[in-house]
Amino acid sequence: YKRQYIDTTVSRDTKLGDLLDRYLAEESPKHAGGSKEKSVIKTLKKHLGHHTFATLTSGVISTYIDMRQATISKRTKRKLSTQTVAHEFERLQVVLKHAVRAWDLVLPLGLPTATLKKPPVNNKRVRTLDESEYERLIEECGRSKNKYVLPSVLLAIHLTSRVGPLVDLKWKDVDCDKRIAVLRNVKDKRTKSQEVPLTDKALAIIKQLPQTKSGKVLDITYWCLHGCYIRACRRAGIENLTFHDLRHHGITELFKLGLTDREVMVYSGHTTTQSLTRYTHLKATDMAEKVNQLRKEKEQ
Repeated sequence: YKRQYIDTTVSRDTKLGDLLDRYLAEESPKHAGGSKEKSVIKTLKKHLGHHTFATLTSGVISTYIDMRQATISKRTKRKLSTQTVAHEFERLQVVLKHAVRAWDLVLPLGLPTATLKKPPVNNKRVRTLDESEYERLIEECGRSKNKYVLPSVLLAIHLTSRVGPLVDLKWKDVDCDKRIAVLRNVKDKRTKSQEVPLTDKALAIIKQLPQTKSGKVLDITYWCLHGCYIRACRRAGIENLTFHDLRHHGITELFKLGLTDREVMVYSGHTTTQSLTRYTHLKATDMAEKVNQLRKEKEQ
């Protein structure tokens, strides 16, 4: 048996912060929600960037996770959610694996995240808007100083879009004649894009927007939209409503209109009815109203 010598010089001299910068420059632009990923990587660099690639141990990462779980958010004044910490853990693991696979860096002690458990996350949400909340939200978003907040909220509902592909939507991907918008960097691993039908309301919203030098339909960043949206919810007296919940609301509204699973999937981009079910929140009262309406139509 002959031992193989592995040179770890580069790994010992390379800091994690440099790798995170490289990943942010080369890989993040290819991903959906790149602006959100940038924030996560910035946080990882702040707390772990001074460690070298070779000395980043599971103990160091475990201490980091404990610290983050105890951190009080400046924005919410509450502890960071488990989902936030889990996202950071996942992104760190992805960067480390990519550095080994694509950049030929060596981890002498193996992948440090392999022996750690990701913080458990319960991200199943059952939250949509009732009629009063919808009206109050639309009113407060309309009062925002940023003119793109209201159309962003409305398009999130009418296109049932995630926030990343929505704020990245370009004018070149909108065909008003064919009534189609192409969302880029979606979660579909096969195509990375999705054609979404434009309803009359969605088309009217888009046509009212000015064409800017950025080429974006919604000339607003994720974090600007996020902040304006949170403040609008506060003014409207609406609690526990994330921007992503607007997608849930839009999908639920399509089902209320009587669309089939397959028809709704054209809007939502889901590839299985099982994944679609997580976004559907029909209530018993909704079903009663639909049955009553169908019976009235049958009797006429």
